[in-house]
Amino acid sequence: SQILDSSLLPHLGTSKEDRIKKAYYLGRMARRVLELHLGLRKEDDKDHLANKRLKLSGDLLEELFRMAFEALMKDLKYQLERTYNRKKGIRIRVSIRQDVLTQKIMHAMSTGNWVGGRTGVSQLLDRTSHMSTLSHLRRVISPLTRSQPHFEARDLHPTQWGRLCPNETPEGQNCGLVKNAALIIDVSEGYPEEDVLKILKGLGVEERQYETGELARVYLNGNLVGYHKDGLALTNEIRSRRRKGLISHQINIRYDDTTNEVMINSDKGRIRRPLLVVENGNVKYTSRHRELLRRGKMDIEDLVREGV
Repeated sequence: SQILDSSLLPHLGTSKEDRIKKAYYLGRMARRVLELHLGLRKEDDKDHLANKRLKLSGDLLEELFRMAFEALMKDLKYQLERTYNRKKGIRIRVSIRQDVLTQKIMHAMSTGNWVGGRTGVSQLLDRTSHMSTLSHLRRVISPLTRSQPHFEARDLHPTQWGRLCPNETPEGQNCGLVKNAALIIDVSEGYPEEDVLKILKGLGVEERQYETGELARVYLNGNLVGYHKDGLALTNEIRSRRRKGLISHQINIRYDDTTNEVMINSDKGRIRRPLLVVENGNVKYTSRHRELLRRGKMDIEDLVREGV
């Protein structure tokens, strides 16, 4: 039972209550293999940008701070055990060594050696020219090892269109693994799953123990959260609400008509690009918007909020 809880699919949870979630997940894995064999779905593409997430400076600093704070707690425990005196009691102020936390963070920032054995995470900003500075700030580095060929990972992928630069990449062993983000992209900040689930329940998504009929499966960040009688109508409704500014623009949704599945994402680190909305053959972005942008009365955030 300990192996089931701690070693099997630990990302779903490590408590006894999470076992049913793991059983569903294993069932879904088996189902997808069978659907692939029967030709009902295509193979997953691990180079597709929908299956990738960016770690920004905040995420990396969070990892570093967690490691440094754990080291501080360990050191505090050791100092308390060493200096404990029955007469004077516990003296916290004397026991905390101020340099432990600072040194850990400063060392990682100055050398670029990060948690998990990664190197070159923090770098000296390239100030050769304005263009080289912009390029350096938008660099995206793959964690794959440089010594292996990884032909597919180094290749251009159609989903990089509008998100990553197709031309700018170094020569040699880093070719295709070090990329540069486009200037117009937005990296998702994430939106709480609980709030998305409330919206879905209000739109008629039901939780069921088993499937019946032609119901569309609804997934939120990869987890099966329920079923809906009309997947396409649900997708269109959420899109229209988002474009009216009723729900967060951090929520993205798509409907797969071949497998009758609704895929919803609200997690952080997704690379997104701006697209023009077309309704009844007309582009919603007009000369009025262009003029307001030119005058500085409106920005991209306002356009997204208005559903343009």
